[in-house]
Amino acid sequence: SAAPAARAETQRRRQAVAAARVQPTGVPPHFKQSHTKTHPQHGKVPAEIARSLKDSLELMGFVGWFDVDNLKVISKDALARGVSECATMIVLLNDETADSEWCRFEWETAAALKIPIKVVVDLERGNKQELLKRCLADFPALTSHQWLEYIERYPRDCMMETCALLPPPAGGAG
Repeated sequence: SAAPAARAETQRRRQAVAAARVQPTGVPPHFKQSHTKTHPQHGKVPAEIARSLKDSLELMGFVGWFDVDNLKVISKDALARGVSECATMIVLLNDETADSEWCRFEWETAAALKIPIKVVVDLERGNKQELLKRCLADFPALTSHQWLEYIERYPRDCMMETCALLPPPAGGAG
């Protein structure tokens, strides 16, 4: 079956990204991602999108902070430390993200620390107008920058737009 080969290739790419990740001493990660791990209707798709976006950005020289990579135990103290170390927060927003206590905590922490929050709205798993209305009412820090749109058919477009929002990587590209 092709599935084991595809999983092996994905794992190989992740290991290559991890091996290539060189972060100069004293330089904060470019971004921390905030996302839900699972969705009641779409399973692990949100986490897979977040991982794919992170891996793509890291292949372009950006350094990301991803809780499942950076933490052995996830706690509010550890997440707050991770948020505080990053230059930008990227929120992968779908119709369930704002219901996550962990995500809300990350957003509140970033807002309190005045860390820019950039939203990538997953149009396949959320209605942008409804999400915007909810965020305007409950999470105004998520509305201070133009939202990017993620569509499965055009993931590269979203990734390139996200690059433009981040501080340049150490090599100067981006």
